[in-house]
Amino acid sequence: MRSLFHGFAALVLTTPIALAAPLEQPREISIAVDVFAGGLHVLTIDSRTRLKADGYNLETQLQSRGFAGWVSGFSQHTLSEGRIADGELQPSVHLNKGIWRGDSRLVEMRYGDHGPVEVTVEPVEDPSEREPVPARLRRDTIDPLSAVLFVNQPAYAQAGACEWKVPVFDGRRRYDLRFERIAEETLPAGRHGVYAGPAVKCRVHYDSIAGRYTGTRWRTSSEPMPPSHVWFAKPEGTDLWVPVRFEAEHSLGWVLAYLTRLDVTP
Repeated sequence: MRSLFHGFAALVLTTPIALAAPLEQPREISIAVDVFAGGLHVLTIDSRTRLKADGYNLETQLQSRGFAGWVSGFSQHTLSEGRIADGELQPSVHLNKGIWRGDSRLVEMRYGDHGPVEVTVEPVEDPSEREPVPARLRRDTIDPLSAVLFVNQPAYAQAGACEWKVPVFDGRRRYDLRFERIAEETLPAGRHGVYAGPAVKCRVHYDSIAGRYTGTRWRTSSEPMPPSHVWFAKPEGTDLWVPVRFEAEHSLGWVLAYLTRLDVTP
């Protein structure tokens, strides 16, 4: 169950919102996502992105639901802040505080010009259970929340939709997310999500680089996470490519996520 929450959160939180307007255009974007596993509602995600002329602030709250919530008591609050200069992101701080079965977990990172220079992780990882992430692999990485905006930098915005590769370090794990455009589709109206209409389907590859568990407690390096799929669309009244649907395979069954709210404030 824990691998479901943390693995899925790693993918969903890093799924970008692609902006047609420059990063420096002030606005606030608020979205909500409901996550289902094996047909059961297991997780709710609320995310808010604030953009201003010279910086950004992102906050996300994850809360387990239903039976999964009763078993795990999982909740997680994540915050990222940074500067924007000439369309380029420069993270300054990333904070991730969570609860799992009553135990607190914390990741705090502070950034220099080429990645995190201070990393605090609680509880401290046991090196016999998880491989370390050396400093050279942390260089020029971005935190999971800032990755939401990473592909809107000029060098990425010039590429086609979903032709992206995002280098991520979350304080414990180093991985790349590779996005691959698959097809254009029309999503039908459903009882879970708020969006129906044309969308672009993309495949997401989670390439684990370091920070993998070395024991048998969770998925090991010999068991790569299977590709997942995300659908991007421009809901009416916005100029944003927004992730409106997400699906992935898991040992507990198919994991599906739907956009349930989108608010954009100039």
